[in-house]
Amino acid sequence: LRAALRAGRAGIVDTLDPRDTPTMYAFAPARLAGDAAMYVVIGVSKASVVGPVDRTLARSLSMLLAAALAFCGLAWAGYRRWVVRPVDRLIAAADAVAAGELSARASQAGPVAEYVRMQERFNHMAETLEARERLLSGLVEVSADSYWEQDEALRFKSFSDNMLPRGHFPANHFLGKLRWETPNFGVSEAQWAAHRATLDARQPFRDFVVGRIDDLGQRRYVSISGRPTFDRSGAFTGYQGVATDVTQRVAAEEALRAAEEQYRALFDKSPSPMWVLRHEDLRFVAVNEAAIAHYGYSKAEFLAMTTRDIVSEADVPALLSQHVEPHAAALDHGQWRHRRKDGSIIDVHVRSYGIVFEGAPAHLVLVTDITERLRYERQIEHLATHDGLTGLPNRGLLADLAVQVLSSARRLGRNAALLLFDLDNFKLHNDSFGHQGGDALLREVSARIAQVLREGDTLARLGGDEFVALLGDLRQPEDGAKVISRIRGAASEPFKVRGQGGFVTTSLGVRSVPADGRRLEKLV
Repeated sequence: LRAALRAGRAGIVDTLDPRDTPTMYAFAPARLAGDAAMYVVIGVSKASVVGPVDRTLARSLSMLLAAALAFCGLAWAGYRRWVVRPVDRLIAAADAVAAGELSARASQAGPVAEYVRMQERFNHMAETLEARERLLSGLVEVSADSYWEQDEALRFKSFSDNMLPRGHFPANHFLGKLRWETPNFGVSEAQWAAHRATLDARQPFRDFVVGRIDDLGQRRYVSISGRPTFDRSGAFTGYQGVATDVTQRVAAEEALRAAEEQYRALFDKSPSPMWVLRHEDLRFVAVNEAAIAHYGYSKAEFLAMTTRDIVSEADVPALLSQHVEPHAAALDHGQWRHRRKDGSIIDVHVRSYGIVFEGAPAHLVLVTDITERLRYERQIEHLATHDGLTGLPNRGLLADLAVQVLSSARRLGRNAALLLFDLDNFKLHNDSFGHQGGDALLREVSARIAQVLREGDTLARLGGDEFVALLGDLRQPEDGAKVISRIRGAASEPFKVRGQGGFVTTSLGVRSVPADGRRLEKLV
């Protein structure tokens, strides 16, 4: 019996029971999923089988056996319908979702409550995944970025649908290829080697810029960023990332770089001294060639100094009191005096512009050396108010000085005098010595007379050989007489012009203030 049961067979065994009574055993297996999961065994005494009674028992045994077999068949049918099939449907739906068919759903869970809940949760999960997939697809569609994937061999295997309309790059030109196998420009061999090293190390990368020609024949620049992907076991499965068209950014960067190079050239080659001062402490952080040549300091010496080191001592207080905003626009700082390395002082005009240099507030300074200009201006101003031959004040300056002297005399209640004199027979001397000799004589006479005047007195030349001495602050009547005596003495001393000696005399007239008037025109 045991052997028959182990073999899964049905039949009748005629044997002894444990009491050694002849017994007939009828048995049949009930199979579930192909295996014998249940056995029906009926043991009947052999003696009862013989005879009518035994036949009745045999019929009962056969009916019982048939009922048992029917029960097993119904149980198996219910198991298949309510357990196996719902599980198969759930597995099929899960496989479809895993394959990317997010719209797949499990159905017909059957009456088993656990399977119903399992199916509901699975469907909710699938709906959530589908919603997120739609959201992601929408974002990719409206995004300026294109999505890409590579396999474990680093060959492109998929792209987002917006690759062609966004960047005019047909995906079929790239599928199955390595990134460096596709046409490109703007990437050096060293850059490709560094990029491949990053990929071999399975490291993420950002903003790797590659130049490409699109299907319209236009040059474009694409910024690529990506990260490695791994399966649950940690095995490398490829890369995924985004590509962004940065053509405008690269063009802007190139334009900025070109502008910086142009401005650098203008800065370095400018004929005027220029430098950049750090706002924090007014230290030199950049200096051009003209400043180095004009001031005599080397570039290293400049970069070790501040503006206080080149400003004259007289201008240091004004420099310390000056306040400039860090991002001030163009400012005109006016005239300053700077000290060069050799110690000489020059007059300069300074302008500055607020800039950002190396990430910090700074000032671009333009310096114009106005030393010669001021000298010319002073010379022109001197020529406008002084006699070009003798250097004495001319008639115009004399009028201005006379107003001051006469007004002071009137205010203080003191006397003043106006002396007008010329050289006797000057034409004869001029003819004898020539015009150059005559000019030398006039310069000699004016220098002598200027030396004998008092401090504060003025000697002017009206023209030709006519001179005027303006004497102010005559406190005593004899003060004017003393000055007249010294003038006559200085003019009468012997002179030597162009190797020839001679003498001159002067004719002199005097007018007193206020006795003879208070206006210069009347006095003259």
